Amino acid sequence: MLTVHGLEHSVCDVCGEEPVLTAQIRRNQKKVADAKRRADSLLTSENILTVRQRLGLTQQDAAALFGGGANAFSKYERGDVIQSVPMDRLLRLMDICPFLLPVLQKVAGAEVIVDAQTASYEKGISVCVNDRHYRSRKVPGEQVVVDFPKWRAA
Repeated sequence: MLTVHGLEHSVCDVCGEEPVLTAQIRRNQKKVADAKRRADSLLTSENILTVRQRLGLTQQDAAALFGGGANAFSKYERGDVIQSVPMDRLLRLMDICPFLLPVLQKVAGAEVIVDAQTASYEKGISVCVNDRHYRSRKVPGEQVVVDFPKWRAA
């Protein structure tokens, strides 16, 4: 059973009717979707918005990189659609390892330029994946750059 608190409605002072207005329906829909997301351990609409903004992406750019359709991120953030588990995992991964964004761009074949001024990457993050070390750096006024070192057999 799912309990959602704070759902909105109106009350008519004359007849006592309790209609739910269009704007209230939208806000209620988002609250219900986020309650379902929390129950399923998924990112909420606000979490998705925060990750997207932290990566310095528009909704359209996020859709081009992550998939899900042209309006996917608008729908996720409004609560119209709940993201899939794989999409949720990819968003979480990119939030933890934002320097891999250029890798995702290459894999997706997307022409997305990430503005290093708006993206909130930490300078010099590094990670080791399958014995390969990746390191990010910000170039002022340019996009985030990922250094891919050359490897030799041990």
